[in-house]
Amino acid sequence: LPKTFFGAVRGLDTFSQLVSTNTGRKLIKNTPVKINDTPKIVHRGILLDISRNFYHVDSILRTLDAMSYNKLNALHWHIIDAFSWPVESKVHPELTEKGAYSSDMLHSYEEIKKIINYAKNRAIRIMPKFNMPGNTFIIGDAHPEIMSCLNKQPNWDKFGPEPSSGQLNIADPRVTFAFDAIAEYSRLFVDLGFHMGGGSLNLDCWKESPVTELYVCDHPGKSIELLVKGWFNQTVGKI
Repeated sequence: LPKTFFGAVRGLDTFSQLVSTNTGRKLIKNTPVKINDTPKIVHRGILLDISRNFYHVDSILRTLDAMSYNKLNALHWHIIDAFSWPVESKVHPELTEKGAYSSDMLHSYEEIKKIINYAKNRAIRIMPKFNMPGNTFIIGDAHPEIMSCLNKQPNWDKFGPEPSSGQLNIADPRVTFAFDAIAEYSRLFVDLGFHMGGGSLNLDCWKESPVTELYVCDHPGKSIELLVKGWFNQTVGKI
């Protein structure tokens, strides 16, 4: 017998897949049926990136249905990257106003809560990803003053893995706005997992910043690497 609600849902999924339809009647063939159904892998999920390619609510709900049918239990929801900011922010609304692809390509608080509850009823956890401080070009549309190597051309490949380049200048005191955003979204998303990204960090991007150079000069023994470590330590404290 299942020990948790999630196991019970998976059992019901298995049972529903035994039912077939014939001339309008529903039946289970070859009874009695005995099934030992135990997952071999604890984390069974997919990643959905809505920063690059926006998906409306109905598409996400269909994806969750398909995950449930296949007994997947985790949606790694990649929300923020360099390309767009497609979720409502009540703390910093300018991020969505300047960063969404269009006014109808963003998710409100209510839509996010609906998706989270829909997933929960199908025993699927939603782990959001807000990629910072690297790959954050889109923040520059609202706050260019706190960015490093913003949209460098033509040698963008020196400053990032793909165009357009841009990273939060973590040596700038004003970048604490990012902590506000993380605190806001960590309250909205209830899963214990909150993915901060942290990949694709480019040290050359920060090395060419006068603000970063001044910070390192004013703090003997500090390096850009230690600055990055300190930034993530502060970020974790906001979640």
